Amino acid sequence: MKRILTVRRIVMMILFLLCITVVFGLRLVNIQIVNADKYLERAPSLYTRTQRITAARGEIFDRNGVPLAVNKIGYNLTINKAYLDTSSENEMILRLISLFRQSGEDWNDSLPISDSAPFEFLPDREKDISKLKKYLGVEQYTSVEDVIYWLRDLYDLEDFSDRDFRDVAGVRYEMALRDFSMKTPYTFATDISMDTVTKISENSLFLPGAVVEETTVREYVAGDVAPHIVGIIGPIYADDLENLSEDYSLDDYIGKLGIEKAYENELRGTPGETTIYLDSKGNVLNVEETVSPTPGNSVYLTIDVNHQRALQQALATQIAFLQSQEDADHGKDVTGGCAVVTDVKSGEVLAIANYPTFDLSTYYSDYATLITDPNSPYYNRALRGIYAPGSTYKPSVATAALSEKIISASTTINCTGRYTYFPVYQPTCMSVHRNINVINALRVSCNIFFYDIGRQLGIDRINSYSALFGLGQPTGIELPESAGRLAGPEYRKAQNLDWYSGDVLQAAIGQSDNAFTPIQLVNYAATLANDGKRMDLNIVKKISSYNGEQTVYEATPSVVVDFSDYGVDRSVFETVREGMVLATAGTAGAALKNYSIPIASKTGTPETGVSLNAVFICYAPADDPQIAICIVLENAGHGYNASQLARYFLDYYFYGIEIPTAEEVLSGK
Repeated sequence: MKRILTVRRIVMMILFLLCITVVFGLRLVNIQIVNADKYLERAPSLYTRTQRITAARGEIFDRNGVPLAVNKIGYNLTINKAYLDTSSENEMILRLISLFRQSGEDWNDSLPISDSAPFEFLPDREKDISKLKKYLGVEQYTSVEDVIYWLRDLYDLEDFSDRDFRDVAGVRYEMALRDFSMKTPYTFATDISMDTVTKISENSLFLPGAVVEETTVREYVAGDVAPHIVGIIGPIYADDLENLSEDYSLDDYIGKLGIEKAYENELRGTPGETTIYLDSKGNVLNVEETVSPTPGNSVYLTIDVNHQRALQQALATQIAFLQSQEDADHGKDVTGGCAVVTDVKSGEVLAIANYPTFDLSTYYSDYATLITDPNSPYYNRALRGIYAPGSTYKPSVATAALSEKIISASTTINCTGRYTYFPVYQPTCMSVHRNINVINALRVSCNIFFYDIGRQLGIDRINSYSALFGLGQPTGIELPESAGRLAGPEYRKAQNLDWYSGDVLQAAIGQSDNAFTPIQLVNYAATLANDGKRMDLNIVKKISSYNGEQTVYEATPSVVVDFSDYGVDRSVFETVREGMVLATAGTAGAALKNYSIPIASKTGTPETGVSLNAVFICYAPADDPQIAICIVLENAGHGYNASQLARYFLDYYFYGIEIPTAEEVLSGK
């Protein structure tokens, strides 16, 4: 009987234990599988950390959808603190560098100290050297030897060889600059090859914390096309964050130039978020994407890639030709220049070329060399450069004189070669033109005629019409631009200088203190073409969602100023046009005389103090304008030296004639 009871108790105990096991098992399934997310959030022994997921950057296209700056799938190597063994951090970095060096890959390192001993501060890096010393907490006069000492001490690199020290210190310092933390992984290298990805995977056991991430990498499809306009992206450093919103991280890239910078808010997108779950010992238990990133919008420019290439080729060819000449009058001393083409009817910029130029695809590797080039390849002359307009300003003064009834189309002024109105100041003309009207004064660019009408108008009335043309003020284009300036008492007063009554004479021929940007001058030419309608100038045609399904913004042609609203009759512009058409066979005749379509143009040869620039504006066809062109060539001698460049582009635009290379022109082909 007792034996039966004992067996029964054992069976009941087994059943009880089985029930307990089943209950706990079901409970465990409920916690770990069914409601894992909920219990992860509640678990007191777990910790969570968040990391940002960078959104795909919006892309940049030309007006026809031809890609300029796009994203390609690539691989970055990041160091993630969640997986990093800090006790062997230096050794892991050293192994990683060794692997990259063997693969011929670059990694991020901006430490301003030479790569090998004896160590020296790098030249032309004063700002970075100052930042390094500030980071180390040492005085600005601290020697490189002392900086090396403190870097070894800070990063526990006392026992490392000089080479290993420099390698690891460069990465550790870069990590500090980029705020490396659990929240912010450090990007060790970008766009690495598949061969390197494979090697990292094979050695992953010895590289704790090193993570290969598939990401989007910025690619400049045609890096030499409109680089000043498209712009480029670059890394963010700690100092930059002060001026940025909280949405940015030191692991981000940001627009540094051009459209990439001007349209940063549209292009960058909205970052997502990853949540990392860790136990009390810091071991990663789970990783979950909790907020999905939203890609940025894409920007379509008004520029046409084909027009852009053609204008760049024309500019490079003409400068090379001028540099081959024997004297300054024929352009031998030309150092640089720019050209701009706009659509007269819409105000859209079709092409902007600067010379010398650069390639976005090699921007950072070329930077140290190009930044010291005295001819400033990175300078956007078309938008930022300000130049005396010279005689290209005369159509504006003619417009003012005709509108104010100072003259009519038939009024003549006697040009004797010297203007004698003022007893002391008596400037000259290049020729003796005798009795000449405004049409012929534009044709031969008679200074005496414009001295006289300029004096009668006075500087205030001259400037009021210049302002209607948009000269001496920003155009409003979507990229950074200079304002330029109008000559007059106001500007002189700001310079603590006097304005004299005779100064109006030089102002009236585009000299004195007048200085405008090429982008202003091309819009001025387009306004002349439009019979006084100044269009809103723009270089962004539209903005769309990343997938192109939704249009976020689309530019529409808009008139900013209409001269008719100020009582200016269309006949004024017809008279000026007649003079500019004759000027094409006159001062621009070497390149454009007897051209197959009528062209309205004006050359300018402004003095710069030490040399002469060549300035040229035109619009075509003169009887039904489609495009306007402005060209400025620095130190190129006479204005007619720019007219051949215009001829190249007009031949291409209207007749599809291929623009010759510099080699072809110089060889006589």
